[in-house]
Order: sequence, then structure tokens, then C-alpha cells
Amino acid sequence: MNLPIETLNDWAEHALGFAWPMLWQSSLLIGVLFALDGLLKRNLRPAVRYTLWLAVLIKLLLPPSLAVPTSAAWWLRPAEAAPAVPRPATVTVTYGAMDRLAAPATALPLVVPAPPPRLTWAAAVFLGAVGVSLGLLSWMLRRWQQVARDARRAATDLCDSG
Repeated sequence: MNLPIETLNDWAEHALGFAWPMLWQSSLLIGVLFALDGLLKRNLRPAVRYTLWLAVLIKLLLPPSLAVPTSAAWWLRPAEAAPAVPRPATVTVTYGAMDRLAAPATALPLVVPAPPPRLTWAAAVFLGAVGVSLGLLSWMLRRWQQVARDARRAATDLCDSG
């Protein structure tokens, strides 16, 4: 059992389950707003257009799976299947010559080790997204340090010249 790979596959499935609805719902909203903005650009005030585009920000802040009838996820979710009814087992009882037969010899069970777990495609995409996010975070922190150093240098230059 390879726990890190199985854990990573599980995390990736949960992340994909969250990210996919967010992606298509936000993309649909952006597409509709682009169409509305293009059609009504001359007829709408900029404040109204700004408010429409603010809906995208609100959509990106809200979780995609709000289970309310006003969300798209409510209407597009799959119907729940009814639980299967178990069938009663059939048992046949016989008497006679069958009772005198010797019991068959039991063979030892063949133990085949399970194949090692592999990364799923969702886990590979998840690892890529985490890598890109960490790279962007490190770039942002490095740039922040450069800006802070430049601001300190400018403040000391201003104090020296004044």
C-alpha cells in the first residue's frame, strides 16, 4: 500500500470535483456577459456594465455547488438512482447419495500482490497546478522584497537630500 500516492489521488479527485463546476459555471457567466456587453455597450451606462461584471467576481467568490434552486448546479445535477432491491437467495436441499460423497480437498488460496498504485491524470494535473501556484507565489514574494528594498532606498535618498 502506497499511502502518499493514494492520498494524492484522493486529494486530486476532490480538487477536480470542486474546480470543474467552478470552471464551467464561471466560463458560462463570462461568455454571457461578453455577449451582453458587446450588444449593449452603447445603451448601458458604465456603472451598469461595471455592476454586471461585478457578478463575475461574486461568482468566483461563492462556492460552485450551492445546492439552491437558483444555481446552475441544482438544475444540471444527475438524478439520484433508487436503491436496488436485494433478491432473495435460492437454496436447494437434496437427500440421498450426495451426502456420502467425500468433501473436495480445499486448495490453498493463491495470493497475488496488488499492483502498486499509480498517479491518476487528475493527480498529475493537481501536482502541476500546485507547482505553478508555488512558482507564482515565490515570484510574487521576490518582487515584493525588491519593491520594499527600492522603497527603503528611495526613503533614505529623500531624507539625505532634504
